[in-house]
Amino acid sequence: MTIRFEEKVSTENAQFVCQWSNSLGKSFQEQWMGTMIPFPLTIQVLQDLEGIFSIFDGQEFVGLIQKIRLEDRNLHIGRFFINPQKQGQGLGSQALRKFVSLAFENGDIDSVSLNEETIKAIRTTTWEEVNRSDLDYLKTNAFSPPESLVTLFEKVIAPTPNKAVVVTTNYDRLPDYAADGIAASSVTGFEGSYIRKLEPPNNSVTTRRVRARERIVEIWKVHGSLDWFIDAKGEISSFQLLQEIPAGFSPLIVPPGKDKYSSTHNEPYRSIISEADKAFTTAGAYLCVGYGFNDEHIQPKLLAQIANGKPIVILVRTMTDACKHHIIDSDIKKYLIFERSDDSHTKVYGNGWSEIYDGQFWCLDEFLKVW
Repeated sequence: MTIRFEEKVSTENAQFVCQWSNSLGKSFQEQWMGTMIPFPLTIQVLQDLEGIFSIFDGQEFVGLIQKIRLEDRNLHIGRFFINPQKQGQGLGSQALRKFVSLAFENGDIDSVSLNEETIKAIRTTTWEEVNRSDLDYLKTNAFSPPESLVTLFEKVIAPTPNKAVVVTTNYDRLPDYAADGIAASSVTGFEGSYIRKLEPPNNSVTTRRVRARERIVEIWKVHGSLDWFIDAKGEISSFQLLQEIPAGFSPLIVPPGKDKYSSTHNEPYRSIISEADKAFTTAGAYLCVGYGFNDEHIQPKLLAQIANGKPIVILVRTMTDACKHHIIDSDIKKYLIFERSDDSHTKVYGNGWSEIYDGQFWCLDEFLKVW
């Protein structure tokens, strides 16, 4: 995938956009163009837009994006569109990241923001891409929940306190599948579970069901879930394992970007983050897998607890500057950071020391073999 941009849009490519967009109807056009542009979309309207850029994957035209205005050193981006037949391949997220990165090379820009239509389009595209991967996993592993998470939950739950707590910024259902894999009840703020098998009642089944009620995995998805949706009236619902966004609903996920902090002030994120804060406060120790410590609206309670002496273990492929700042440079006493060194080694950091070891212990499955 080689993403590149060209200023303006040719007549031929504008015609493609009109065909792609108009075939999906007026409501689709309003999602990415806003309500001020008449339907159906025309070539002339597209070519009259100022600050419009064509998006290419190599030599293939795949979409559009617009610099709407520059105001107080903030660049406002909107009208982001990817060929619907190309969605679900990572093109949208790759194009947006590269466009924003190129924008920051301009010394006149300190920040980038997105209009509401673009945020909705990004939210929809993100949901489609992550949901496709999640369902592909389930199709090939229907009765084999993620082994490393199952092992982790078993280690945390047994023998006491019979409860594990997961706080995640991811939207996928892997923790939910793993909870089913250890016959535990999931607590998510919503009712229901995923993987069910027909088992006529008998003594062993009854015993296992009682055990499941006693074994609990709390899963707090602070940036939303693939199963959460909101309708035009603001009613929040959870629908499981859908292949498409239901009519009249929008996904309840917080896409990456500078606006994620303000998004989490609303429900259900506010309540979910409150539960995550309780979990951070009551936990005795922490294991962070792949977390970069870049969510200032999520991590204050966690950072406060480890500053007071609670131990933390962090597994990362590459340590972020934020992780280094909050952990290594902040006089945290009890920590271990496992970072990839190369294809066969792991660098481990502790309070005032670091060593390189044979093995890929920054990966959860390898870490669990030595824990």
